[in-house]
Amino acid sequence: FCIFDYMLRMHPSPPPVCSFNILFGCLAKNKHYDTVLSLFKRLNSIGLFPDLYTYNILINCFCKMGRVSPGFVVLGRILRSCFTPDAVTFTSLIKGLCAESRIMEAAALFTKLRAFGCKPDVFTYTTLINGLCRTGHTIVALNLFEEMANGNGEFGVVCKPDAITYSTITDGLCKEGFVDKAKELFLKMKDENINPDVVTYTSLIRGFCYANDWNEAKCLFIEMMDQGVQPNVVTFNVIMNELCKNGKMDEASRLLELMIQIGVRPDASVYNTLMDGFCLTGRVNRAKELFVSMESNGCMRDVFSYGILINGYCKNKEIEGALSLYSEMLSKGIRPTVVTYNT
Repeated sequence: FCIFDYMLRMHPSPPPVCSFNILFGCLAKNKHYDTVLSLFKRLNSIGLFPDLYTYNILINCFCKMGRVSPGFVVLGRILRSCFTPDAVTFTSLIKGLCAESRIMEAAALFTKLRAFGCKPDVFTYTTLINGLCRTGHTIVALNLFEEMANGNGEFGVVCKPDAITYSTITDGLCKEGFVDKAKELFLKMKDENINPDVVTYTSLIRGFCYANDWNEAKCLFIEMMDQGVQPNVVTFNVIMNELCKNGKMDEASRLLELMIQIGVRPDASVYNTLMDGFCLTGRVNRAKELFVSMESNGCMRDVFSYGILINGYCKNKEIEGALSLYSEMLSKGIRPTVVTYNT
């Protein structure tokens, strides 16, 4: 508030609204949405009139707070102030509607953009494509993606997809099992000289793992390393999970070593995947070694870590070890799940 108050007291008059917009933008970027709304009211009270940029920041704040309805009230103020809402305005509202799973309303708003004299940009398209994929409307999202790339839609504008758009639609297709189409778009992406990032590769690798095509997943993993795209913890966990499911525990262990070697810090999900794999193959002692090493490697054990090893001990008829772990779990304030009790 100090900077805001200082700006208000400046002589001979406060700075123009664009200066306040910079402050509001910084606050919104740091998720101080309530503060922005509070300061905006004070700005109004001293007779400084907001511009379109100010209103767009307000809409973004409301939508990020899960309050889309007040965002539409601000849209009404934009129109009454004779401003023309732009792609930023509508992208925030569409994103807010998608976040509330109001996907049909988001799609309807997208179709009305032309009536407001607004053309969607790559962010508008990508936001709606993401919302459609997340709500199971992947085929609709694919049609929108193709419209975007070809410029055949009602807007008649060629708005080329970027790396985020490709990653979004690829992930959606893979989760629905359309891995061949996802791979086709992946190749098209490279033809367009758009470099796939770790998210794109990880989505495809996961898709081919789910489709039981380990060879394709492995080739993609090798390719991303060759292209200088460093796998992240999610990538490693996806591949480890596939290896563990197929009992390839030595390969999975080597992958953990590679992960640490290239500076990717394993999280609890990685350790849990490996421990579960070792328990399933009857190598409970190896799982216990990983369990012990977690904390020394700066990784906190969670309820699943304990549950996996307790289950392994029980199946191995090592009841005392299981009870000891259960007591340790309680002493650390980790609440057992229903699965733990059933085990």
